[in-house]
Amino acid sequence: MAADSAHRSAAGVATLRYLSSWDDPVANPDRLSGRFLGGPMRAVAAVPPVRRTACRLVRRRFPGGIEYQAARTKHIDQVLSEALARGLSQLVILGVGYDTRPYRFRGELEGTRVFEVDQPGTLARRARLAERRLPPVDSVRVAVDFDREDLGSRLRESGLRPGLATLFVWEGVTMFIEEEAVHRTLACVAATGAGAEVVFDYVARSALERPAAHYGGAEAARHFERTGEPWRFGVEPGEVAALLEPRGLALRSHLGPAELQTAYLADVGGASDGRVPSFHGIVHAASAAEARIS
Repeated sequence: MAADSAHRSAAGVATLRYLSSWDDPVANPDRLSGRFLGGPMRAVAAVPPVRRTACRLVRRRFPGGIEYQAARTKHIDQVLSEALARGLSQLVILGVGYDTRPYRFRGELEGTRVFEVDQPGTLARRARLAERRLPPVDSVRVAVDFDREDLGSRLRESGLRPGLATLFVWEGVTMFIEEEAVHRTLACVAATGAGAEVVFDYVARSALERPAAHYGGAEAARHFERTGEPWRFGVEPGEVAALLEPRGLALRSHLGPAELQTAYLADVGGASDGRVPSFHGIVHAASAAEARIS
């Protein structure tokens, strides 16, 4: 992904998170995402009538987008909380963009080494904004050119230690990269050894082939094509285990649209129909060695 596209993507996700953090039906827990946005957007969100209008417009342009961002944030937060409760040593956020978990979980992450990984330009922009608008956190910034550098080597050079309880958060990335890059990253997670886990989301391959067959698919695909960030990778829900196992990973949980809605949006109503787009899924997996131990 080009640097300008990566910035647009990070800002777009932060905008959806921030708007939905003010949206009572979905209640995204990521209010801090607004610190990475400009003053006009924060002002829009702070005025209820203007905010409601903005949310209606977003829902019209991206059906289910606000709902999915809320469900995804809540679920990955839960995976992180459970990993911390088990004694997490290392947190690696791949494609960190404007992820606020190092700040929102600042207290819980004390004693856990945090690695923020992204392209050099995105990481530099994140650092500039964070230094002006957020309290300092103890994290290691790992600038990686994913096309030219080996992720595992860069992480080890930056201090990542194999064999420790490590969670890789890989959010909103797989659908925008080539299949081989997905395979390499999953293999990198497994190579970290016993104790390694990863949580990532994906788009169903059928949405790449027939986006209009999915709720919200045509609108999302059209937007990403227009912005020069077309979906490049997808996997069907029934093929997730087959994606993981050759890379040395074992499935721990796999939530599709229905499970995400039941778990995190069951009480949504009023301003939203509460539906998660039908082409998304979120996977939590662990190294096969860890799966055997646990």
